[in-house]
Amino acid sequence: QGDYLALSFLKRFENLMPLGNAARLALPASLQKAVTDETERFFTEKVVSAGDQRKIRRQNKKAGPVLAEALDRLRPSHPSVVQIIQDLYPQVLPYLIRSYLFDPELPLRGDKVSPVHHVAHVMNFMSEILIGEHASPEEVKRGMVAALFHDAGIAVQSLPKITEKHITNLIASGASKKKVAEERSKAVASRKEHPREGVTIAERIIGQYRQTHPSAFSKPDLQEILRIVRDHDNPKIPILDHLIGRSQFGSKDFIKVDNRLMQTHREADALWMVSPDGI
Repeated sequence: QGDYLALSFLKRFENLMPLGNAARLALPASLQKAVTDETERFFTEKVVSAGDQRKIRRQNKKAGPVLAEALDRLRPSHPSVVQIIQDLYPQVLPYLIRSYLFDPELPLRGDKVSPVHHVAHVMNFMSEILIGEHASPEEVKRGMVAALFHDAGIAVQSLPKITEKHITNLIASGASKKKVAEERSKAVASRKEHPREGVTIAERIIGQYRQTHPSAFSKPDLQEILRIVRDHDNPKIPILDHLIGRSQFGSKDFIKVDNRLMQTHREADALWMVSPDGI
C-alpha cells in the first residue's frame, strides 16, 4: 500500500489532476438528478444564503466526476456495490452539505468545516486501492460504504474543537495539571464525537435500506462498516502525550491498524489532500 501512496503523490503533483478519466466522466443521469433534487430540497428546508447555495452547487459539480470515476472503476467487477452507492449517496448528501455549512443551532462547530466533495475523493481513492489490491467483494462493499458515511457525523457535531496549540499554550502559561487534563479530555471528546454520530447515521440509513434490500448487507458487513466509521479518526485522538508524559487512555482507545480495510480507509482519507480540490 505504500506503493499506492507514493504513486498517488507523484502522479497528482506531476499533473495536478486526478488519476484516470475523472475530468471526462459524469454521474449516471438518475444519480445526477437525485443529487440535484436532494440539494434543492435541502435549500428549501434550511435557510441557506444565495452565496452558500452557489458554493454547494460548485462542490457538487466537483464531486460528480470524481464519484463517477469511482463508480466506473467498480462497475465491471462490482456492479452491486455501484448500485448500493447510487441508492445511498443521495441519502447521505444532506449530511455532507450540512457538514460544510455553518449551522446557527450548532454554533460551536465553526464555519465551513468539511467540503462536500471530500467524501467523493475518499471513495475514489478507496476504489483505486481496493481494486488494485484485488480486495474481496466483501471488502470492496464494506470499504466503499464506510467511506461514504465516515464524515457524515460532522453535520451534527456540537462540541468545540480544542487544538493541540490551545493545550500547549495552557502548559506554557503554567496552568495546573488538573486544568490541562480537563481541557485535554474535552479535546478528546470533541474528536470522538463526529465518528460516533456517523455510526448513528449509518446505522439508521443502512438499516432502512436493508428493509427493502435484505440481501444487500449481512450482519458482518454492517459491523465492519460501523467499526471503520467509528474508529477512522482514532490515530488523531491522542493529544500531546509526549508533553504530558502519560496516556489517559487504556489500550482499547489506541485502535491498532489491524486489517487492510482500516488501513486503506485511513490512506484514502489522507490522500484526498493531494487531489486538486484538496490542494
